[in-house]
Amino acid sequence: MRYNIVSLLSVCVLFSCNMTGVEVDTDDSFRNTSLDSLNNTPLETDPPTVQVAEDTVYLENGIYIAYIKKGEGEKVKEDDVIMIDYACKLIDGKIFDTNKKIGKPIPFMVGWGLQTTGWDVVLPYLNEGDEVSVYLPATFARGEKGIPELVPPNSPNIIDLTIHQIRKPDLVEDGVEIWIINRGANQPEVRKGDEVLIDYFAHAKSTPRYDNSFKNGEPFQLKVGGGNNLPGLNISLSKAKLSDKLWVRIPSKHAFGSKGNQHLVKPNEIIFFDLRVLKIVEK
Repeated sequence: MRYNIVSLLSVCVLFSCNMTGVEVDTDDSFRNTSLDSLNNTPLETDPPTVQVAEDTVYLENGIYIAYIKKGEGEKVKEDDVIMIDYACKLIDGKIFDTNKKIGKPIPFMVGWGLQTTGWDVVLPYLNEGDEVSVYLPATFARGEKGIPELVPPNSPNIIDLTIHQIRKPDLVEDGVEIWIINRGANQPEVRKGDEVLIDYFAHAKSTPRYDNSFKNGEPFQLKVGGGNNLPGLNISLSKAKLSDKLWVRIPSKHAFGSKGNQHLVKPNEIIFFDLRVLKIVEK
């Protein structure tokens, strides 16, 4: 049986009804470096001076965590979805990435390579309510490539980070976990049999961002409940409304199962969709 959106990735990437070849984001190849090897990475020689607090935790890999405020909430674990505020800075204090312009905390899934490797190393040390400043050696940040015109090659990063909340799923059905990140008021429900347009990023731990709907410049269309879809997508979309932004974590039995999907998704691997319902197509 073929599956829309991701089973077809066994031969091509799904971005729209017309498929193109797979393009893995090689700029983030450092994310796939073994964490065991990174944890043994020595501290960079003479790292720049960074302001630290009395309760600073130094890790053997050269990362350190300076506590501005210690929270008393639950400890962060791999696979948690957390609501955060953050600012990524260079050593000179220049901010090159932050959610502050959005004006509200954003979600982050721990252990899924959504940011640089250092994030997934640091977050399991933290608790709900923690406010920290984290020093990341370049190996755990943007590495040898940096980001053109933003982050020079081999630059350490400082991450100012606040953990507001560990957010539980809003819905769970047969192991499919659904977080409703944004929902507009008075929107129509998506029903079985509806044709919908969605934008999405698809993730596996083994290959973060292995697919998305943006590379062809148009949304992906599918029929909710259709037999060619991943079952997990049918489940999640049947709970959605127009304009919803959803995070959906799908167990392997509702994804690719024991076969996996070539080099993109391993056998029995959980996958994660960040998706938005853009339109219910008129019949």
